[in-house]
Amino acid sequence: MSPLQCFDDIRHLMIQRGWCPHQVRNLSDLLDSEDLEFLAEFDRTPYQTVTHGACVGEPRCVANNVDMLEYVTKHVEGGCRCEMIGPPPQTVQEIIATGGVPLISIRTDCQTGTLRLNVKTRTPRSRYIAISHVWSDGLGNIVDNSLPTCQIKRLERYIKDIPFAADNAPLSAGPLRIDWQRLNIQSGSASGDEVLFWMDTLCIPVSPEAAVLRARAINQMASVYAAAVQVLVLDAELQVIPARWREAAELLRHIIGANWMGRSWTFQEGALGRECVFQFADAAIDPIHAYCLSGSRFTYHTNASFPCSPSFQTHPIFQKLYMLLWCTLHQDWKSSLELDEWSGSGLSLPDFIIKSTWFQSNEFMKRWYLASRPSRKGGHDAAHFEHMTSDPFRVEQLVRTWNELARRSTTKSEDIHVIIANLLDFNADVIMRLGGKAERMRTILFSFRTLPFSLFYNTGPRDMQSYQYKNCWLPIEPSQSKMTPHPTMRFVERGLLLEQDADDTPGTIVFLIESVVSRTISFRIEEHGKENMIWVNTIQDKNESISPSEATMTCIVLEGDPFLSYGETRGALFHIVGVQRPHGSVQELRMVYKYPLQASWQASAMAVQDELLAPTYLSLRVPKSCRLVVEYDPIPNFNRLPRRPISLGPFQNGNILAQISLFCFILPAVGCLIAFGILKARSPHSWPAGTKPLLIIGVVLYAIVAVLAVLWYLITIPLAYRAWLRSFDRDWSEAGRSWWSWYVTADRGLANVEQRTWDWIWSRVSQPFKSSTSRLTR
Repeated sequence: MSPLQCFDDIRHLMIQRGWCPHQVRNLSDLLDSEDLEFLAEFDRTPYQTVTHGACVGEPRCVANNVDMLEYVTKHVEGGCRCEMIGPPPQTVQEIIATGGVPLISIRTDCQTGTLRLNVKTRTPRSRYIAISHVWSDGLGNIVDNSLPTCQIKRLERYIKDIPFAADNAPLSAGPLRIDWQRLNIQSGSASGDEVLFWMDTLCIPVSPEAAVLRARAINQMASVYAAAVQVLVLDAELQVIPARWREAAELLRHIIGANWMGRSWTFQEGALGRECVFQFADAAIDPIHAYCLSGSRFTYHTNASFPCSPSFQTHPIFQKLYMLLWCTLHQDWKSSLELDEWSGSGLSLPDFIIKSTWFQSNEFMKRWYLASRPSRKGGHDAAHFEHMTSDPFRVEQLVRTWNELARRSTTKSEDIHVIIANLLDFNADVIMRLGGKAERMRTILFSFRTLPFSLFYNTGPRDMQSYQYKNCWLPIEPSQSKMTPHPTMRFVERGLLLEQDADDTPGTIVFLIESVVSRTISFRIEEHGKENMIWVNTIQDKNESISPSEATMTCIVLEGDPFLSYGETRGALFHIVGVQRPHGSVQELRMVYKYPLQASWQASAMAVQDELLAPTYLSLRVPKSCRLVVEYDPIPNFNRLPRRPISLGPFQNGNILAQISLFCFILPAVGCLIAFGILKARSPHSWPAGTKPLLIIGVVLYAIVAVLAVLWYLITIPLAYRAWLRSFDRDWSEAGRSWWSWYVTADRGLANVEQRTWDWIWSRVSQPFKSSTSRLTR
């Protein structure tokens, strides 16, 4: 049996065992046959509440789409008839009307034993858990903000038993539990009485007369999930699967296959939430914080056991599934948690010791070793968060959001732009006020400074407004045409400039045809001086954009060189409306987009009769030194949307004064102490006159500076968190960052200097040890 047949058999087996055909196709693009075979071992049919027969022939999975007219809220047990309970609806609406976020707590009446739901307004001090669920599981309610009593009781048990990562749990100081970032200080007894949570079913008004408040509550969802301490994932399939004493790869297999992983709204909730905890039948698991690529993280405390070791046969599969979950949750967007803490900075041991059986079986040594290696990147996260503010990251953010949402589904297609806005750090309220899909997507894309050029390869629905024919390349929504982050194009005067690499590495290939290619389905390109040809199939719309009257030539941009790959590639066709030839050679081409295309290599002898009838155009390859500018129609009175400073959130703690004190006070103080020591060591071994008072004054001064630095550090943590939280407000603008913007910019710059200094010092100090270690290992 050929590998392709084996691959098809595995995918067919997965579909038979309850996997969605679209999910199987998406996983086939990311995993190999051995990984798929491991996934196919899990028969999902006994655990599923939906079937995927209707997904065949659809562009995305539709099994979990719900019919709002026939939706039924479910009880925990099929025959249960317990009463519905919910928070006071008037209180919820009043909180939302004043711009607040309602949070729910569950209380039990001591006398009657009945449950009631209390409502509080979220404040910067609030520690709460956000609930993420799939509506097809029956945890929604379209007529009232309430749930069955049995569901509330189970939810209360889940919330009280949820595990915390070590760096997210409040600091215990005697009877007190302190969350300094939120200035939340509680006694141990008080903190155990009330656990706050947010759930859309209970906190988003559903009555017709509260439509305005409902829209406002939906716009608050980005803030809700981003500021939550944890996101608790409730999936009907996972909730009936036991997790204790199961192997880590098996648990990841269940998570990857869950219906929760296929919905657009849950993608937003998982990507924005700092910690995603998945609820199983007997335990709640946070795989990202419980594991790293090499195995278990010792800083995580959980009530379930996950035996996983590099010696296990399933460890390579575990690593691939872990990476898949890591990328899906976009963990690198929200914190600098190390993907593999065994390779982090800190005390290093030789590989032959770490991989030895003695070391791997010695739990004490492993804990001691990992305790000296931080689970997060050093330098106050400066390098990580500096990357997140750059234009290349913004492009990567757009590409990953597009590609992920293209594989996911949502019941209401108009919701997709709200999700995109939240994930790309725009205010969703502005997007919702815009007219249609085309205008929403155009506003989002034009708010970037740099865009991926692969937008022109999109074969999905596009904006075909006749009065803006130069903008017909703009997509309406994410499609199956996968975007790539390279190359990029930058907004310039009335155009988008393609940014090509100047070196000889393979990349975008540009052909120039010195005539206007007429409307045709297929044609051939013959490169000047070469015998082989490129066969081009165009992908045109019924409402094709008009050709500009000033067009004189045609430009074809291909993603790859078909002459090198001898295969297929994609590209786009443009009409040239302007050429600059200052010294005889082409230095700039100004173009207008026409349509996407598919291109393939073809030898002259391979042409068949039908293909010989297609027109052939002689072309020239355009050098990378030539500027390519794609013209667009500007939007009248358009202002770029303000973007929340994602990298300046509560996960980067300011420490500017501590850094200033390090370089301006502490290091000079060390130098002075060394100088005093040298003076003391020299004959007559006594302090020079006036040295002792000067030394006392210096010690007192530096002690005061150290105390001030610590106080400033503690003050800026909650201040930065509050400033970040305000960036989710409807009226927030980039100008409103005030002191915070300047502060974090300076903090990031000083942190970079500090990190480079410590790296330089550590490299000099550790060099002798590295040399001796290398001699021992020879």
